[in-house]
Amino acid sequence: MIKGCQKKMIHVKNTNSPYFEEAFFVVKNDVDPALCENDMIKEAQRIADSCLAGEGHNRLKLSPKKVTALLLILSGIAFTASVVMLIACICA
Repeated sequence: MIKGCQKKMIHVKNTNSPYFEEAFFVVKNDVDPALCENDMIKEAQRIADSCLAGEGHNRLKLSPKKVTALLLILSGIAFTASVVMLIACICA
């Protein structure tokens, strides 16, 4: 069981993507606390936009089956993380 685990996250709801409704970014532990929240949100949006733009050779070409499998895996990971965090909060 995980105790004392706390992560800060940025939740981008409007990704302007035809594929993704929202994105979650886990903030590094060593980020300067003086950094403005708006700056972190802008950086998260920039990263999401650059991934969607497919900067040259970095763009992934996945078949629809692979995209579906990837989304199922990611949703399973997100669900598991949510359950673990919920249990940690209840037990704390």
